[in-house]
Amino acid sequence: AVIDADGKSHMATFKEEIPAKASDRDKIERIIRIASKVIEMLRKHDVKYIGIENYAFTKHGLTRLAELNGVIKVQAYLGLKTVPVSISMPMIRKHLLGKYVKDKTVVKDHLIGLGHTPDGLDESDALAVAVLMNDWANNRSKIVDVSRMETMSWIDNQIYRTPKKQKKRLPKAATP
Repeated sequence: AVIDADGKSHMATFKEEIPAKASDRDKIERIIRIASKVIEMLRKHDVKYIGIENYAFTKHGLTRLAELNGVIKVQAYLGLKTVPVSISMPMIRKHLLGKYVKDKTVVKDHLIGLGHTPDGLDESDALAVAVLMNDWANNRSKIVDVSRMETMSWIDNQIYRTPKKQKKRLPKAATP
């Protein structure tokens, strides 16, 4: 999910099923296809800040999700010069609702009340991440972990700035 500068949400689902017995090559090609579609969407909407739902370690298919998540983070960093931030669902829900609520339908209903139109519960989670990132970028968020998000800009400045030429220092002469 992406929220543009006008506050309009753009939704896309890049789900691509793959058989459990698929070859490693098929699995890698699937990850590349999905990551490419995600990066294409981020470029299309000129996204500056990227939030990714931090996955639970009890989720089914965690390895595939973790691999895809890592590839998307690397591609966003290389292609968009942006450091994505992983955000936990409790933090997102607390931001949206003022408290942590486990029921995903409550989040979906809240987003619909804000004028968004998520199709399902997975899209509603993705949209919730986008709302939080948009609110943070527009100084409307009081999330606890802002320092990590502010670090994104600092990292960009450290990595992409032109390095200053340093004077070579000669080693001190050894004294007996």
